[in-house]
Amino acid sequence: MRRTTADSRARAALLAAMIPLVVAGCGSSAADKAGGARTAKPKVLTLANGNGDARALEPFAAAVARLSGGTLRIAIKSRWRYGAPGFETGVIRDVRAGKADLGWAATRAFDDVGVGSFDALHAPLLIDSYPLERKALDGPLVPEMLGGLRKLGLAGLGILPGPLRKPLGISRLVRPQDYVGATLAFQRSQVAEQALHALGARGAAIPASGAIDSYDGVEQQIESIAGNQYDKVGSYLTANVNLWPRPVVLFANAKALVGLDGRQRAALRGAARASQAATLALLQADDREATAVLCRRGVQFVTARAADLAALRRAVQPVYDELERRAQTKAAIERIRALRADLRSSPDAPRCSGTAAEPGAPAVATPIDGVYRSDVTLEQLRRTRGYDSGENHRGNAGHFKLELRGGRFRVSGSSDGVDEEGTYSLKGGILRFAWNQEGSYAYRASLYRGALTLRKTGEGPTMFAVHPWRRQRGAASVGAPTPLDGVYVMTSTREEAVKASGEPNIDSENYGRYRFVMSRGRLRYTQSSEGASRWTTATYTVKGRVFTFTVTDFGGEAPNGAAEKTGEVYTFRWSRYRDRLTLAPVAGKISPENFRIRPWRRAGDAP
Repeated sequence: MRRTTADSRARAALLAAMIPLVVAGCGSSAADKAGGARTAKPKVLTLANGNGDARALEPFAAAVARLSGGTLRIAIKSRWRYGAPGFETGVIRDVRAGKADLGWAATRAFDDVGVGSFDALHAPLLIDSYPLERKALDGPLVPEMLGGLRKLGLAGLGILPGPLRKPLGISRLVRPQDYVGATLAFQRSQVAEQALHALGARGAAIPASGAIDSYDGVEQQIESIAGNQYDKVGSYLTANVNLWPRPVVLFANAKALVGLDGRQRAALRGAARASQAATLALLQADDREATAVLCRRGVQFVTARAADLAALRRAVQPVYDELERRAQTKAAIERIRALRADLRSSPDAPRCSGTAAEPGAPAVATPIDGVYRSDVTLEQLRRTRGYDSGENHRGNAGHFKLELRGGRFRVSGSSDGVDEEGTYSLKGGILRFAWNQEGSYAYRASLYRGALTLRKTGEGPTMFAVHPWRRQRGAASVGAPTPLDGVYVMTSTREEAVKASGEPNIDSENYGRYRFVMSRGRLRYTQSSEGASRWTTATYTVKGRVFTFTVTDFGGEAPNGAAEKTGEVYTFRWSRYRDRLTLAPVAGKISPENFRIRPWRRAGDAP
């Protein structure tokens, strides 16, 4: 949406025949569906992961398995050199030495090993939104940058999008003068250190999850700020200052590729691009959840004015003077600036609901509130009045779902997996959408017999106007508040799911990262693990200590078919203590184990 995201039968649906996917410690290949002889074991490559969480690498690993036809499997080895300030350069050297077949490092790490081809991707204040990062990684820049790895004896496989890093401080970090004399924690990066110096601050390198108690702030992504509780030190987050992203470079030991066939090598090189949408969706979901957590903890989300952003960019110009001495980096920076101008995007800027005035956000329901669907192809988009060539992007096509509820909207189902949400208002037949601080886009709206027709009145995404939107029957009804209303998250591992179910094999749809959004009898939840990235909607009731939900719709990627289906009913006994929600089985009802593996953590209020 951009101009430039009961009994054995139910158990069988949730625990279908397993197709082995990719995590550290997975077993060998399974027998075929007919119960015949086992197929040859896939070749296993180890991937050194310097983080403690492998979730962001799972879409890549699943894509490798899929593109190789199951002949290649990635075993992710997490916590590789964990806790060391220079863990990324250590991973680079270990893969080069053959201690692991594959590895990843942020683009920032390669300066320390003599490779400067990635510098444009983390230049200060250049890539300041997720749509821009995705656009930069979609084009010709990536192959050129990966070529710089050859002198290290490494083969570049691709670059995945990474989280946007923002400044968190014990005081406001909005203008250049706010940085003068401050000591800010950062993860090792020559460019970051130079940028902080240009702003008048001193950088103090820390390892991943390192303490910041003795510093004036930190540069970090929102999810890490919440997870590491850095807000106990800094209470001011500059929401619209995205210092740089942390893109992930995937690489291989060149000798490790020698024993692979052509399809396997092509799978490795194609998997990064194939998994970009799923990776970006994970990043945005993490940002939303972490924002809700930080808002509840009382973090102040402050905003830099346009003049402040311009002043910050002027202050870091000496960094660009140095970077642009290299012709390739200069050309890449110019290319990214052109993409930003073409996208007309504003910096990604999360905010706490109710902390700032949002354009046109009414407090009551409107006559068009409801859930609508529209299927759009790029060919249909091009034939629609108001289309311009800047919209020729797969994010503007897909099986769209538009949710309008009391002044808040959400659009999901785009082909690139990126969802959009924001506010809307309806006045005099004019529907206005606003999101990402981009201003508002107006459409003339009419609703007749369940069809919502939108026509452009100026600038704005044409995908809204391709077809009438079909209203989903019953989707707009809103009931009374329930004791469970809120946003809940839960993450489980494959091993935990196997133990809980008592089954030796488990499908990727039945463990991983879950997110429940429950509001007045309406439930939407998402689940993701290697290969699986799916969503389900349902209605629910809470009667005493019994929680029951009935599935109304489902979609996304469920590679083993083990997804809940429309009409299925699940029942649990529930209890809540502070921010922990525990689900338990109910005798004679369907209470799947995958929802009961761990307590759910309440992450915030439902939108």
